[in-house]
Amino acid sequence: MKKVRVSIILTIVFVLTAGILYTISLRLQSEDETIVQELASSNEVSTSNLQNVIESNPEPESENKVFSEETESVSDVVDSQKEALDEAPDIFIYLCGAVEDPGVFEVKQGSRLIDVIELAGGFTKEAAEDYVNLAQEVFDGQQVIIPEKSEVEEIERGEHIQSVNESNEVDSQANPKSQTTSESKRAVTSKQEGGNTISDTSSQSLVNLNTATKEELMTLSGVGDAKAELIIEYRENVGKFDTIEDIMKIRGIKEGLFNKIADQITVD
Repeated sequence: MKKVRVSIILTIVFVLTAGILYTISLRLQSEDETIVQELASSNEVSTSNLQNVIESNPEPESENKVFSEETESVSDVVDSQKEALDEAPDIFIYLCGAVEDPGVFEVKQGSRLIDVIELAGGFTKEAAEDYVNLAQEVFDGQQVIIPEKSEVEEIERGEHIQSVNESNEVDSQANPKSQTTSESKRAVTSKQEGGNTISDTSSQSLVNLNTATKEELMTLSGVGDAKAELIIEYRENVGKFDTIEDIMKIRGIKEGLFNKIADQITVD
């Protein structure tokens, strides 16, 4: 009887233990399936995000293609500008003055003054480089004179004297008494010395274009070393000056400069 009871108890314990173990195994299996599903879902999201990133960013080949097209476009513009410059008509510029090799130069339309000066061998040591605008565009038939430093100084000095004289004229017109006083001061005064009358005059001597030395010519406003030599060269090769206007035949001496020195020169 006791054996039967023990057998029943053991059977019950075994069944309970088996049931507990089975229940635990079911829970574990359920949890494993949940974890697997979550991992799978996470992988799907990552894969989807990665695909979106790939689709949103252009392929390197596409970027390279765009860059190549832009480069070709810029190159085409540059080539067209070069072709336009090459096809531009030729123009002729007369460059003279303080350059190494003055003369007439053939350049392309649209060229700058600096381009012509380079063709002439550049400036001389005496050239007033800052007096001219090297960036200016030259035109057909233009004459450009590069002045020397001494000439620029003479021109500026002459302009200063002219401005002072104009200012004095304005003052004298505004003050007639002042004008009368200044005229009386400039009047010729006479002094009696031993019965002889000596006139104290201050007449300025004129420069004779046909006989003046280089140094005498350089005393004229706006005439420097180079122009003085050209005047002497003209006398030796062409002949004497018949009129003072003939000085405008000298290269670099035009009407403006002539008007400044007309009352300082003579040919007699």
